[in-house]
Amino acid sequence: MLNVYKVMSENVSSAVASSGESATKQPLIKSMRTVKKETLKLISSWVSRSCDPQIVSSNNNRDFPCRHFPIETGPNPDFLTLTLNLLTLTKPLITKT
Repeated sequence: MLNVYKVMSENVSSAVASSGESATKQPLIKSMRTVKKETLKLISSWVSRSCDPQIVSSNNNRDFPCRHFPIETGPNPDFLTLTLNLLTLTKPLITKT
């Protein structure tokens, strides 16, 4: 799922870099941004419903590098929800070390 997010993010960034902010009005770019948002929601749902923080933590170390989630213009509530869910679930593991 993170690869989907990463590819969409790179494509949107590339389009904006080459065509300016007007690229965000194009239907394809709008669709890519929707895919990004839904991907974050899906990952967040998986994290919040996970019963095993160890699995989430191991996936976090391997597949959840923060560079996949660049800070975009303005707050991103889906990213913030995902971050909160990750921290809430893995807090016991973090405080043990």
